[in-house]
Amino acid sequence: GTSQVLLVQRKGTAGFYAMKVMPKAALEKSQVQYIVSENQLLQQMTHPFLVRLHAAFQDQSNFYLVLQHHGGGDLAQYMMEHGELEEPTARVVLGGCVLALRYLHEVHSVLYRDLKPENILINHRDGLPVLADLGAAKHLVRPVAPDADAVAAASTHTHIGTPLYMAPELWQVGKRGYG
Repeated sequence: GTSQVLLVQRKGTAGFYAMKVMPKAALEKSQVQYIVSENQLLQQMTHPFLVRLHAAFQDQSNFYLVLQHHGGGDLAQYMMEHGELEEPTARVVLGGCVLALRYLHEVHSVLYRDLKPENILINHRDGLPVLADLGAAKHLVRPVAPDADAVAAASTHTHIGTPLYMAPELWQVGKRGYG
């Protein structure tokens, strides 16, 4: 992508953060919408297995998201260094992701839509996973009294995410959509 993630330190403290920098010049109009959406979603989220937003701002050139720093890299890097995950480690990583996704889906009606090893951070202190990058996520309005029209309204048809990791139903959406 066009974004860059930097390790930054708050002046006068020992606190480190990950700052996602997204150059405005390299963004299309639709990408700006995803950045705004990610910022709004992250402001509402509080979960131990989801990255936490500390600040969001912009200047003439860039959008910035200041996020909790985990220090352990992402799952893709971890697997390149350590090879396949041992079953106990895989259970912890998968369990944390399932809990984060369940929180997004059931508590906030948010579809994550970009689950891949690069978006699963590893906390260096405890080795626990943290789901990052809600740029492709979408908030769906759930129907109060579900009928066919209401269910259709609570779905989406956008092909978004990383193709290699996309769920099969995204490739078969047609008129049905997915939720």
